[in-house]
Amino acid sequence: MHVIYPYPIPKVLLSAGQVVVTRKFANPKPVCSPEEAIDLFNTNPCEQLILMDLDAIDGERDIDGFEIFADKANMPLVYGGAIHSQNEIDQFLVRGADKILISSQITNSLEFLEEALQNFGAGRIMACIDVQGHFFGGHKIHDKRGKKNTGTAIKDFLPELYSLGIKEVLIQNVAHDGMRNGFDIKLLTTLAEVEQHPSLIISSGLVKPEDFRKLVDIMPAARTAASSFFFQDKKLMPELKFPEEPIFKTTGSTTSFNSTAINIKS
Repeated sequence: MHVIYPYPIPKVLLSAGQVVVTRKFANPKPVCSPEEAIDLFNTNPCEQLILMDLDAIDGERDIDGFEIFADKANMPLVYGGAIHSQNEIDQFLVRGADKILISSQITNSLEFLEEALQNFGAGRIMACIDVQGHFFGGHKIHDKRGKKNTGTAIKDFLPELYSLGIKEVLIQNVAHDGMRNGFDIKLLTTLAEVEQHPSLIISSGLVKPEDFRKLVDIMPAARTAASSFFFQDKKLMPELKFPEEPIFKTTGSTTSFNSTAINIKS
């Protein structure tokens, strides 16, 4: 027997010098300071931590916040925040990031991502795609923090990413971000119809243990990342709800869900 998917990957959002949570990529609500957050996450280290600077898109990058996580994190740090050049990738890797999250540049041109993979290697680059469901046409890729519909279907775009040799792709669902309504089952089904790939990390939808079950039932190879999941008690100082036991176990070809592994407030 071996353990898979032990914990969700923490996805920490920075805005105005604070760690925040959002709803549909808007209305950032402060929950704690960067120092408080990293101290808490360090007591329950995960496979990696994703740090996203929300203000960088407006040219107000939080370097101080980044350096707090880069200096103190005892797990691999993934940094994302309006990365528009190969030089910026190099600078943040030198300053302490283990991987760089690339988002808007991917929707503009895959040449930027391809160049980054060639320059720094697939182990240093994570792609990020924001999607939203539409009544007609399924799930489309969105840009500008979910505000701009590119018109490209996620199911058509993923194979192009895979062909470049990308190892990890973070999928964020605009409509489900911070809404506490579980994963978008239609999106999971759409993603599952694309050739299964071990790189997918599904965000926006993790609320309770049953959500883990739904994800692994539809997409056995997928992992999950979460933000507001860790701050559900809505206090200034968050209580992180890490399980003391494995969430999923597998014996042979059978994967089982350990419903007693995690206790999350509803």
